[in-house]
Amino acid sequence: MASVEQVWRKVFNTPGCWVKLGIGSLLMMIPIVNIFAMGYLYRTTVLVKAGAPFIYPEWDRWKDLFIDGLRFLVLAIVWVGIPMFIGLFVSWFVGVIYPDLGRVAFMISIPIGIQLFSSSLYRYQNFESFKDAMDVGLTVKVYSRTVSYGLLPLLGYCGVLFILGPLSIVALFIISLVILVYFTSVYRAIEFGTL
Repeated sequence: MASVEQVWRKVFNTPGCWVKLGIGSLLMMIPIVNIFAMGYLYRTTVLVKAGAPFIYPEWDRWKDLFIDGLRFLVLAIVWVGIPMFIGLFVSWFVGVIYPDLGRVAFMISIPIGIQLFSSSLYRYQNFESFKDAMDVGLTVKVYSRTVSYGLLPLLGYCGVLFILGPLSIVALFIISLVILVYFTSVYRAIEFGTL
């Protein structure tokens, strides 16, 4: 299993990385077109899941890239969107009495959703079935087993995006790439019994 630091170094020390990261960052900023960037994130995690040394996939086969991006988006809407919606509801409910506590509920929902999403994405890539990827019981079980591995990286992920504010849209692709490659390596280590 790779650490976040190792993944971070590989992201920036792989030959040809700047062009590929630049394309992804630009595409991620444009609504609808960002589905191609999501497809690229999907392809990258497939490579890591297969055990390939971390090499960036090519920006090619655009139709397949778009389809992979749609798969990625559907899983993200379910596994990140629903926790954020619940967090928003709790923040409104609790925020009436304790405003600061209400904001915390929403902020906590984001890293929880990202980790649930990454678990679901890995499961989808195993079976290429939305039914398996939407298995709430198994996804929550994997989440609870790996929450300790994800806590600090996800707090860092959210912290960087918070600090960057509006500029976070520029870094979203790169930071998402790092966090998803990291989680894929964690789930792969579990799958092969090395964790």
